[in-house]
Amino acid sequence: MVGLIRSLRSGWSAGLLGLLLFASPSLAQEGPSASAPPPTELRAHRGAEVPAGWHTLQGEHLRMHTSERHLRLGQALLDHADPRVPELSERLGWPGGPPIDVFLATSDAEFRRIQPGTPPGWADATAYPGLGAVYLRAPQARGGDRDPLTRVLDHELVHIVVGRAFAPDRAPTWLQEGLAQLHAGQHDLHAIRKLAGAAVSGPIPLDQLERAFPKNPHAASLAYAQSVDFLVWLEREYGDEAVPELVERLRRGESLPDAILAVTGEPLHEVDRRWTRRFTGVSGAVWSVLGSPDFMWLLAALIGVAAMFVVRFRQRQRRAVIRSRERKERELLGELWTHLGQPGSPEEDRRRLFSSLDHPSARESSD
Repeated sequence: MVGLIRSLRSGWSAGLLGLLLFASPSLAQEGPSASAPPPTELRAHRGAEVPAGWHTLQGEHLRMHTSERHLRLGQALLDHADPRVPELSERLGWPGGPPIDVFLATSDAEFRRIQPGTPPGWADATAYPGLGAVYLRAPQARGGDRDPLTRVLDHELVHIVVGRAFAPDRAPTWLQEGLAQLHAGQHDLHAIRKLAGAAVSGPIPLDQLERAFPKNPHAASLAYAQSVDFLVWLEREYGDEAVPELVERLRRGESLPDAILAVTGEPLHEVDRRWTRRFTGVSGAVWSVLGSPDFMWLLAALIGVAAMFVVRFRQRQRRAVIRSRERKERELLGELWTHLGQPGSPEEDRRRLFSSLDHPSARESSD
């Protein structure tokens, strides 16, 4: 740990991994993947209570609770998520535990009223591993430019499985968020855009990250993006077993420096340096451009133009092949008519013509 602190003082390079070390609660993020593990301020430990008048849809691994207005959506989410629980449990290597209660709120006000904690203002969903409960908002209460609700639910289910596996302790926030995004398929262009902020603004001060992710949506988004990016990079650099082994060692209570050394064979500060080199090796201005929406649109346009040229090239190739065959057929037909007035077998001329044209009749006539 002392080595990490020293490396942090040397520059923001080590700060990125330091952010992962010290951020403790897993709170939702603004943007494409908005979800949250349990908030730290609980009104009362009253259990996962079902509001009066709600309906419960029963699955094997989940119970979906919602109002009559969203019964059809609730059933669709249940059909998606019920088989996902054992899938995620198998991928993570831990049992899923007892059935998970999922609550689908109609409005933002209802979303905040029915749960036992106080989520941040930008939370799209919350998960309470100790209660085995997930709280979602219906589409009309979520706003635009959000992840599909099925993906958000996958994210929250990972929180439940991971939280239960680490109980009675809590998994590091960066690990919970990194695993949730990784297994929900949320490491995408949105994460790259957020990581661009790391190269421009530098790391978030550590004294703001000792107990919680930042309340500022932009800073919180950066913390989320860094969490999943570290796990993706670790898997790519050290193999498919690197992340599961790291997680298991942390679950058994090993410190992050010891776990990193055991998994990679390198000290934490060296792993940190190699990971952040991808950002520090490129100027902040370049990362800012790469992460901007305008660049994403430009990239999409260039891909579209390239695809158009590929299609046109293939069309020209096909037309050239067709013209070549037509020319060959005309030559053969001319040769055939030339031979019609000469002694010889018409059957031989017919076989020769169809054989040259690679016509199925050539095979039939030769049988």
